[in-house]
Amino acid sequence: MPIAASAGIGSLSAVDRVLASAQYISEHSTDVSVPLQGVERAAARILKRMQSVGYSTASWKQHALTPSLATASAIEWIFTVDALNFSFWSTQSAAAGSAQYAVTYDGVAYRGYWSLCAAVNRALAEGIAITDAAYWCRASDSELAHVFRSDPGREPMPMLQERLAVLREAGQVLVRGYGGRFANLLAGARGSARRLVDTVVAEFACFRDEHQFQGQPVAMYKRAQIL
Repeated sequence: MPIAASAGIGSLSAVDRVLASAQYISEHSTDVSVPLQGVERAAARILKRMQSVGYSTASWKQHALTPSLATASAIEWIFTVDALNFSFWSTQSAAAGSAQYAVTYDGVAYRGYWSLCAAVNRALAEGIAITDAAYWCRASDSELAHVFRSDPGREPMPMLQERLAVLREAGQVLVRGYGGRFANLLAGARGSARRLVDTVVAEFACFRDEHQFQGQPVAMYKRAQIL
């Protein structure tokens, strides 16, 4: 579905915007290319691996940090984590890699994406309502910074202020339009992942990662699709 330079992407659904953007970038890139045969081989390997290990939501629930039950609280946990799931690169030099942001929970030190999950679970265990949109709106920056604190001797969470801004914005949207619960927005999608992505992109600027490429607006929507 090529994008005409004058048409833009605004009239397409969110998922179609991503596909059309990917095609436009692929057709107009001059410095980077992705061989189609390589994509097909990678897809075949991933599919084979998923079939051999039986990956599903059931296996996702087996991780020590992810919710094990499909409850209303699990829905809010997933939205919280996906809203903040970006940029865990260390701000330290490679030589100081041991100082990378880390969170210890239940005796295990986690890094990267899992450090975020560990921080959220730690806060819940401490009685902090970190998955509650209303809490995001009323908590101070220092309270939220405490939730995402790093282990002693480790660097602070990368892009902490940007993450706090995401929570503020998302909290205001949910409180204002969805009774403070992402589950209410999810119900409005009526079982359609495509409809859900459309709603999330439309409602939350923090999920609307759009850019310009050679004068053409292009859409990524990475975290919206993960969500």
